[in-house]
Amino acid sequence: MRASLTVLSMIFAVATVDATQFEPFDRATQVRGSDVILLGRVAAVRSGWNDSRTAIFTETQIDVTEVWKGMPATDRVVVRVPGGNAGEIEQVVEGAARFETGELVVVFLEREAETYRPWGMAFGKYSLEGTGQDAFLVGGLPPVIRGAQAFDQVSVALVDLRREVDAILEGELLDGRLP
Repeated sequence: MRASLTVLSMIFAVATVDATQFEPFDRATQVRGSDVILLGRVAAVRSGWNDSRTAIFTETQIDVTEVWKGMPATDRVVVRVPGGNAGEIEQVVEGAARFETGELVVVFLEREAETYRPWGMAFGKYSLEGTGQDAFLVGGLPPVIRGAQAFDQVSVALVDLRREVDAILEGELLDGRLP
């Protein structure tokens, strides 16, 4: 019995490591890959089982304040990420973005059916701190080296990230490509 548990633990550990690996990407790749980039306030967060009760997911409703790229269908988007709590059960997915009700965020989103998912998992979500010219974002930088991400938090001025995104989008237009 103990040997079986050890083997299962090793298999689980390998699966966990693989689940958090990312191919390298930079901000330009993230901007190009995102269907929608927006600033908004988290209105609600709800976790639950999928239909077959094999996995837990969390859906976050974000009220859109400002759109940097794309065109969401409404002024409230739903972002779905793997993991969360369902009753007494918690499923933790390392690298998944986590949201809190009331939080102001900038998110890089990829459309997935009727919902969105953060482009780059946790790297697609920044929390907004402060106001006006002093506003800054806290989140993880895109991993530019495979496996180098440590999910450490960094901060960047809101105006600087907005300028970076705008410059990438303007470059896309100049190259004849639509964002």
